[in-house]
Amino acid sequence: MKVKTLVLGAPSRPSKVKDMIADIETTLDNEEDQDRIQKARQKLAALKAVIDPNDTELLQIENLITLEEDEADYEG
Repeated sequence: MKVKTLVLGAPSRPSKVKDMIADIETTLDNEEDQDRIQKARQKLAALKAVIDPNDTELLQIENLITLEEDEADYEG
C-alpha cells in the first residue's frame, strides 16, 4: 500500500477509516467519560470489520486500549 501511495499519490487510507481511527483516539482521550475504554473497544471492533485485523495501526490502537485498561485497573 505504501508503494501505491508514494508512486501514484493515492491516499493511504479511505477517509472513512481515517475518521474511525480518529474517533477511537478521541474517545480514549476523553478521560471524563467513565465508559471510554468500553466505547473504544466497540469502535475498534467496528474498525476490524472494515480493515485487515493485522493492520499495524489497528494493532497499535488495540495495544493502547489494553494499556489504558491496565492503567484503569491499577488506579481503580
